[in-house]
Amino acid sequence: MLAGFLDATTEPTTDWNATGPAATHPTSTNEGVSLYSLFRSSTDRRHALRSGRHRRCRGLASLAMRFQPFIVYARLCGAAGLGVLLGCSATGLLNVLTGSVFTHLPHWPAGVPVLAVLGAPTGLFAGWLTRRWFAPDVPRRPLVFAVGGAVAVPLATAVHSGSIALAFPLMLAAATVAIALWVRGYRRETAQVRAMMYGYHRHNR
Repeated sequence: MLAGFLDATTEPTTDWNATGPAATHPTSTNEGVSLYSLFRSSTDRRHALRSGRHRRCRGLASLAMRFQPFIVYARLCGAAGLGVLLGCSATGLLNVLTGSVFTHLPHWPAGVPVLAVLGAPTGLFAGWLTRRWFAPDVPRRPLVFAVGGAVAVPLATAVHSGSIALAFPLMLAAATVAIALWVRGYRRETAQVRAMMYGYHRHNR
């Protein structure tokens, strides 16, 4: 009985020779783990934020290259050239339907397969260049532009001297429409870039 009483009233002893966090704080190990996890999460969050800012800066730099005067002029000329090609193709289609191409260009049917093979990658490349402003929501767009190029390039070569009077107004109208579509896409693109730059500067302010 005396031994039980002594055990019940004896205070827990403290090892004063022990060193380290465990000697003074029994739960310091758990606290250290939680603090370490918090530090790692905050470090990862800062790293992700910095990498996101870096990617955004690179994206803004690449977009800024699209608005250089030379690039803008080249894109405008490309849009006009696409319109001219479509106008020539429309004229060639009319010549094929009326049969005048077979009279003025008797060797044209023999070159159609080669022109179609050359036109498919041309249309695919044109579709990639105009992906932001010319029919951007068309389903299966690469396939559509490849087939369109395979058809448009042979028809564009079906323009003969007797159809120049018809070809010029069609080319002018198609080029005007293409330039108008490009200008609309250009304005939409500049608005998006300005919104991105405004949001970026406001985030870093």
